[in-house]
Amino acid sequence: MTPPSGAAPLNPPPAGTPPRPPRPPISPWGWSPRPDPLIVTVARQGGWHVLTVTGELDLASVPALQADLYDVWAETAAPWVALDLTAVSLCDSTGVNALVRAWQRTTRAGGQLLLLRPHPRVAAVLCRTALDQHLPIATHLPEPPC
Repeated sequence: MTPPSGAAPLNPPPAGTPPRPPRPPISPWGWSPRPDPLIVTVARQGGWHVLTVTGELDLASVPALQADLYDVWAETAAPWVALDLTAVSLCDSTGVNALVRAWQRTTRAGGQLLLLRPHPRVAAVLCRTALDQHLPIATHLPEPPC
């Protein structure tokens, strides 16, 4: 309930109190964006570009992963890319789509995409969608060809 115009607020803050920080925006669906974004670190191990992904792979975070993948693809003609999914706690349909597109683009360029140690929840999604039959999954990095 709002006070009538010109009336003082119901519970005014004490004098000298700093203003409140603005509230985070609320989406049209009624939830606030998550505070922790997807974190992607890129390193070279042997001939592999290893992208270690931490967080949730979903509609809001897939662009961060794609940006790092584009950097790898721009750097190397036939990249060998390993996505370390150990710390990915959730992968929705947008995340699954991003993995499939990354695999398609990498193999079309003559490289290889490997999913490394997926979190059990992500592994379950890959199994339910039968992608574990198509996308290479490993527990360690194999030696890339010379």
